[in-house]
Amino acid sequence: SNFDVASLNGRWYKVKGYNEKYDCYLCQPNTFEYAPGSPTMKADIQLRVPKIKSGGAWENIVKENLVISGEQERSTFKVTGEIFGLSFDEEWYILAGDDDYKLVAYKGKNLQDVYEGAFIYTRTPSLPADVEAKARKAAEAKGYVWSKFCTVDNGCPELPPVREDSATLSLDDIPDLIEWFAPGTVA
Repeated sequence: SNFDVASLNGRWYKVKGYNEKYDCYLCQPNTFEYAPGSPTMKADIQLRVPKIKSGGAWENIVKENLVISGEQERSTFKVTGEIFGLSFDEEWYILAGDDDYKLVAYKGKNLQDVYEGAFIYTRTPSLPADVEAKARKAAEAKGYVWSKFCTVDNGCPELPPVREDSATLSLDDIPDLIEWFAPGTVA
């Protein structure tokens, strides 16, 4: 209830995720911009979905406006957006944090699924040991099992440029496209 929205300004990295289907993608730097007094916060949410058969990754940048919830509401933000061709509605809950990390839980829905999860944001691409101790304590205090969190690879290697003559799809791309549109479908 006393979360300072401005404390989320700038670049954060999703370093741990609780829902394997939604939280564990590669390369997840997220940038937030808040103007004092505004009812919304702008967010650039980045992630990569691995191409299982053909190699490489689909690179996604989702621009969102997080609507700041009123003090009487349980959620911190309400988000409506589109990813993988699907519209979604989510509520975000900032459960704990300080200048080094934020523990975020969420509940959402789209045409395919009703889902929930949690993740840890830090200012660095990986989770420093001293910050991990704080984040783990906070997550476990909220009922999360630390060993169930995945570790997000934020190495973000440079992707090879796409050659115009190679920008075609083949049958090998079908599993990758299915996974891109319906995360968690392909084992």
